Amino acid sequence: MQNTPDKPETEQLPAKPANATETKNSAQLLEMARADADTVLKDLGTQLDGLSDSEAAARLNQYGSNEIAREKRQSARPAQPLIPRFQCGERRRSALLTQLVKSWFIRRFGE
Repeated sequence: MQNTPDKPETEQLPAKPANATETKNSAQLLEMARADADTVLKDLGTQLDGLSDSEAAARLNQYGSNEIAREKRQSARPAQPLIPRFQCGERRRSALLTQLVKSWFIRRFGE
């Protein structure tokens, strides 16, 4: 969709923090973003060329790995959850599965 000259593109505002901890962290990040490099390095206890191996290992042990937490997704097995929902006999279930596979092949590879 294209923008018209009458309607300028609206700017996306960042999401509001959900709680007090997020508000505090956001404020700290803003302070660091506005500070000069020497102040930030001092506050983080590091140097311009990075941490020593022993300091990096100590921080890894203290804080854990630097990863974003994600919820584990359930694997999607398309036919498995679908088939048991139908209260029918084995022959009908097999016929349904056959039709599903046939339909998928026709869509995927043509006739």
